[in-house]
Amino acid sequence: MTPQSEEIQPTDAPGAPTAASRARLIARWDAIETAFAAEYYSGESQLLTTAVPRIRKAVEGVFVIHGSRRPDVVVTAVHGTNHVRDGKEKWADRGTGSLAILLSEITGCTALVTLGADGDGNHDFTHPAKTVLLDLPGVRTLVDLHGSAHLPDSPDIEIGTATGYVPDEFIGSVTANQTLRVLVDVARTARNARRITMLAQTHGIRAVQLEIDALRRPPVGNPAPRAELLDALTAALVATPVPTPADTTAEGKR
Repeated sequence: MTPQSEEIQPTDAPGAPTAASRARLIARWDAIETAFAAEYYSGESQLLTTAVPRIRKAVEGVFVIHGSRRPDVVVTAVHGTNHVRDGKEKWADRGTGSLAILLSEITGCTALVTLGADGDGNHDFTHPAKTVLLDLPGVRTLVDLHGSAHLPDSPDIEIGTATGYVPDEFIGSVTANQTLRVLVDVARTARNARRITMLAQTHGIRAVQLEIDALRRPPVGNPAPRAELLDALTAALVATPVPTPADTTAEGKR
């Protein structure tokens, strides 16, 4: 591995980011993204397992990093490479798969990503990514990452809450961030039974969908706005409380 592709080691409470630490994280993000970008975003699993030694193939096309410190939180990205919806190819939400992995490395949460999987994990009622997700033990919070095209009036992030069974502290942290323009339930609400967010909620997992503007992601986003996004999402994941036994019992009855 090159120094830029070395894994980030999670800490109990990531400190205030510095210019040097931001630069290192952006370099790491780019290094992971090369695996998703291979063959014009068809993906290359060998590149992914080389860049991210801790990642494991759960089933064909679905890869998981099991959380080291926060296995109760899972970040998903099922559109990190090109995919097929209703028989038609759709372009990748570039930078989302690598972002899910990077957030796992920083915070110790679980990451679930697809790389060349059949179908569309956020559209097909039955999909390997959904099966793998529901088989993960102890998950209490889900953050599902997607990408949106940049338009003049685009928000940096649009949050979709689906049924409203959401991680309140996570959403509160993101919406309070002063560097990002954040909208909630405007155009992309995740209120669709096909969506991973709604699936998770119906299984007692507090879940939220994030649509992230292209200028906050590779390959077109510049380092500074990408670092601001990364700071905000890291802080929001850290703000998400560890579930207590009482929380686990109550949510299991949902």
